[in-house]
Amino acid sequence: MNDPWRANQTWASSCLYGRPGLLPGEVNIGYNVFLAHRGRGYATRAVRLLFNHLAANTDHSVATLLINPGNQRSIGVAERLGCERRPDFDDNAYYKHQLEKVRSR
Repeated sequence: MNDPWRANQTWASSCLYGRPGLLPGEVNIGYNVFLAHRGRGYATRAVRLLFNHLAANTDHSVATLLINPGNQRSIGVAERLGCERRPDFDDNAYYKHQLEKVRSR
């Protein structure tokens, strides 16, 4: 089986959401790509898919990304996804992305 989310049949990344203490309607996105699999677009694709899932299946209106300010790769993910940089939060770079509801046809 050729699964693009796996490399050599080992997990390449993970993505999750949730965090207490955010504003109503906000949800925080967290992700990790294992070192051997970085630089292949897995994080960007996973977060984009999670944005779409949250928009279609939850009442959340804003996704947030809290990123260590030294993590340039994750900052690049946020920027590629069109997230808006906000003032730092809990010593992290703070990005927001407006979740757009998909209209049914």
